[in-house]
Amino acid sequence: IVLDCLREVTPRETLLRGRRQVRNRIEALHEWIEAQDDETETIALVGHSEYFAVMLGLTRQQFKNCDVW
Repeated sequence: IVLDCLREVTPRETLLRGRRQVRNRIEALHEWIEAQDDETETIALVGHSEYFAVMLGLTRQQFKNCDVW
C-alpha cells in the first residue's frame, strides 16, 4: 500500500515553517493505522527519517538516517 501521508512533499517540509504540513500528514497516518482491522498484526513503514523523527518527537541524534525501530 502506498500512502500519500508518507510521501515527502518538499525537502524543506520538516523545517519549522513546514511542520504543520508534516503534522497533518502524521495525523493522517495515525488515522489510517487506527482504521486497520483487529487482525492486522504487523505494519511496516518506510519513509524519510525526518518524518519519523518529527512523528516520534526525537532529535537527529536519537533517530539517524536509515534507522530501524
